[in-house]
Amino acid sequence: MMTKAGIVEDHPLFGQAIKELIESIPNVSVGGLWESAEECIQALRQEKIQLLLLDLQLKGSNGLELLKLIHQNYPEIRVLVISMHPEETWGERVLR
Repeated sequence: MMTKAGIVEDHPLFGQAIKELIESIPNVSVGGLWESAEECIQALRQEKIQLLLLDLQLKGSNGLELLKLIHQNYPEIRVLVISMHPEETWGERVLR
């Protein structure tokens, strides 16, 4: 069974690297690579994403707010948060 992943990352080189890494995993495909919360929400209306890799810092938006929207509107999507910031700073906020 194939798992379809999406990536929300506003740094193009890092996003592309994550995409290539994910695509190297058997039975996982990348359904989209988006740079903003708006792009992601639009795509989720059309794509059947099962796993989302989400950066907390995005251009013009907040990854925590996007996480809340996804949790409310797409509770079946599993989200893996990626961030360069220390876990102590964001970990509890993300889990709430």
